Amino acid sequence: MGKPSKRKYLQAFLERTMQIQANSNQPETLEPLRLWVESRLAAQPKKPQPEKSIQLDMDLKELSARQLRNEVLRLRTALREHLKSAKSSLEYPELYKLLPENQ
Repeated sequence: MGKPSKRKYLQAFLERTMQIQANSNQPETLEPLRLWVESRLAAQPKKPQPEKSIQLDMDLKELSARQLRNEVLRLRTALREHLKSAKSSLEYPELYKLLPENQ
């Protein structure tokens, strides 16, 4: 787990400032600080959310080249076995397109 981002620190600081301001006898004294924190928070870039397909394939980043080759071979073998056992080869034509022998 990495360290919290600057954005998270600013959000926490803003929440705490607003709590103190709400309980203060002179809330206007904290207004410039709150506005400054809000402006700094707005200036922080938002972290882009990865697409679902990227999230699903995150485990591939951890694999070595040899492990990736083995995974490809395993999947190709499974596809070929599935297609051989299928009642009709036309039943899953999109699977054939995934194999190199159909190119």
